[in-house]
Amino acid sequence: MSNDLINQIGAIVGPNGLLIGDDVAQRQDAIMFANHPCQAQAIVRPATTEQLAEVMKLCHTHQQPVVTHGGRSGLVGGTRSSAEQLVISLERMNQIEE
Repeated sequence: MSNDLINQIGAIVGPNGLLIGDDVAQRQDAIMFANHPCQAQAIVRPATTEQLAEVMKLCHTHQQPVVTHGGRSGLVGGTRSSAEQLVISLERMNQIEE
């Protein structure tokens, strides 16, 4: 993933919406794989559906593979990421709207 793409994503989600470096490695990919730190290049944490749509549009344009983290409670390891992937975490999308 290029620094340009990281910067574009950061501009969409703001400083609280993008984790890189050690902040990524300190996270786990799944509850059932507690000894497996996240391997992704970055974790994007959009706060709105608009931010999510813009990030996904960028990823599609740049052919950037993504892995979605919702509750990370699956038993099959579907949320595990590799070094070339980007994690999209839905943890900040926690408000119910009418």
